Amino acid sequence: MVLILSPRLPLRSIFSRFFPAFLCALLLAALPAAARAEAPYVPIQPGHSAMWFDPARAGEGWIVGILSEESAALYWFTFDDAGEPRWLEGVGRIVRDPGGDSIVFSELIAPRGGRFGPDYDPAQVVREVKGSAVISFSDCQHGRVAFSAFGKSGDFPLTRLTRTMAAGCAPIHGTPGEPVRAEAGQSGGWYDPAYGGQGYVLTWLANGSAALGWFTYDPEGNPYWMVGTGALENGRLVFPAMYSARGGRFGEAFDPAQVEHTPWGRVELDLACDSGAAEYAATATGFGSGRFDLDVLARLAKPACPWVKPTLTDLYDISVTPLPVPVPTQPHPSGQGSGNLILPHAVANDGTVVGRRKVLQGNVPNRRAVRLRPSESDWQDMYNQFVDGLVFVSEDGEEMLIDRKTGGPAFIRSGAIVPMPGLDSPGQSDIVRTSNDFSHVVMQVDTPAPWGGTVRKSWLWSEARGMRELPTSVALPGPAALCVSNDGNVAIGLDRGIVIGGSSAWTVRWVGTGLPHYLTDAAGNRMASLSACSDDAGIVYGRVPFMTDENGLIYVLPGYFARDGISGHLGLIHPSEESPYGWQHVVNHTSADGTLAGGAYRSPAMIGSLPNGDSAWGALIWTQDTGHVLVPELLQELGQILDWPSMWVTAMSPSGEYLVVTTGEIFQPGMGTPSTARSALLRLIKK
Repeated sequence: MVLILSPRLPLRSIFSRFFPAFLCALLLAALPAAARAEAPYVPIQPGHSAMWFDPARAGEGWIVGILSEESAALYWFTFDDAGEPRWLEGVGRIVRDPGGDSIVFSELIAPRGGRFGPDYDPAQVVREVKGSAVISFSDCQHGRVAFSAFGKSGDFPLTRLTRTMAAGCAPIHGTPGEPVRAEAGQSGGWYDPAYGGQGYVLTWLANGSAALGWFTYDPEGNPYWMVGTGALENGRLVFPAMYSARGGRFGEAFDPAQVEHTPWGRVELDLACDSGAAEYAATATGFGSGRFDLDVLARLAKPACPWVKPTLTDLYDISVTPLPVPVPTQPHPSGQGSGNLILPHAVANDGTVVGRRKVLQGNVPNRRAVRLRPSESDWQDMYNQFVDGLVFVSEDGEEMLIDRKTGGPAFIRSGAIVPMPGLDSPGQSDIVRTSNDFSHVVMQVDTPAPWGGTVRKSWLWSEARGMRELPTSVALPGPAALCVSNDGNVAIGLDRGIVIGGSSAWTVRWVGTGLPHYLTDAAGNRMASLSACSDDAGIVYGRVPFMTDENGLIYVLPGYFARDGISGHLGLIHPSEESPYGWQHVVNHTSADGTLAGGAYRSPAMIGSLPNGDSAWGALIWTQDTGHVLVPELLQELGQILDWPSMWVTAMSPSGEYLVVTTGEIFQPGMGTPSTARSALLRLIKK
């Protein structure tokens, strides 16, 4: 297995920025009907297990733990009216409602009375019901909490502060650069049965670190809590700096500027799935050092412990639909292959597929734009003249974008041809790629050169802003853009427009109106051979360096650059002693969020295996959690074998639900024998 190229950025404590008072328990609350947010709500799911806070109330917060389909835990770290730390806990009932799910915490319990240290007596803990609350969510990132407690009531917006590793708030197949540890299922509540009434809430974070909330008491029996972030060191979870807080006021009087954060000490956890130990050494006065023997108090619904790498069929129901294959015309003696072959280029979120039909005119091949809707049984010609380049389709399948052989780029809207507006010389402008939402288009335009003639340059087009030339620089005089973000603010490309002999080109990025610069990860490594981008250009696939030899030659493997400077390799396919880096493979398509990728691989046996001696390929799918999925093996497992000599992923819908696999055009040996091309639509339906 190839390790991630760059080390992680230095661990940044989530509390150093927000220091929310993270909640510690399981609440059930009935909030006033008027307190429900006006935003649309979504089903509550395991991925809502997270730390949440109100940005206007930095210094307190809530930990939500989804325990099952029916129940959830809530831990609320806050303050009393005098500014001293206080925490509430509760177990809630998940109420399923077509109008929006909610978690009802009918009893918020505020414990007090325990005294920290070796003289701790669980019998001294007083657990008083002090209120109720309701939590609901508008999406995976936002929600609301409405409460009534300690004689006060409120309604606060919630923003996600952390993402719990493998909890499952989309995408269920993981995010590049966020591998899941086998220990991920340790997230949840832990306590020492001999010290009932206090305990820990552990959250493994998606970035590989962990967050810990400790709800306990001070030596005088007052409620007390600490929070901190840590990482795994030699098999132990180490939280080198836990912090306590004071100064906030409960309810409307809360002022984040009054919250004081104080270093408390160090905690180390040594955990299995069901039991473990905690050791602490406090620097704060009166707490000392000690150890607890821990049991699980509340395990999250997801992930399981230990976490086991899923297969694609664990996550999705997968169907395969062969697409119609027109009868090919006889090939021309010139060797141009057959006519009437369909090569798909793109697929919409509703399963609409678009592409080109090959048409032979004498010994010259031309192409027409075609479309196949899910309700139709055959391909429809969408334009009676010829097209160049790729054919594109909007997310909803209602619009197409084509590059007419005569007349330049044009949209097809409701069956009508609409020339792309704002082009000075349509015939000298070629479409390279559209943004996933169809709002922006990367163009290559013949631009006058200072020395006479023309030079190909990259431009961005949008209906709202027209054409905008992407700048060049002395260091990067001829970069070629290949993709653009939905907002048009970021473009990604290669440092030269022509790549000769399979040599690698380095990936470049434009931001706003700035000059192009090389795309690098946190360690300063450049990406080579850009091949696919997410809709915000935040996740980019290409080839990532893994070794530099003594001559300065850089070796690369397929991989990704993700946000925050994270980079990684996709892993190897069947490495061996003879071939330590495994089979050749490439990713050339990704979903809009960048988390699902598709492409092709080639084993040694595929080289020269096609009827005319060309080399075959096999289609592949890649996600962070599943790793490489070889589509021929997947189809064999499903009993839906496509007995094709070659295939690769040629299109993917922005949602990632639909993928098109195709053979491309396969030439047969001997003159006069028709060439062939076949395609199929794969559909991934989340379980």
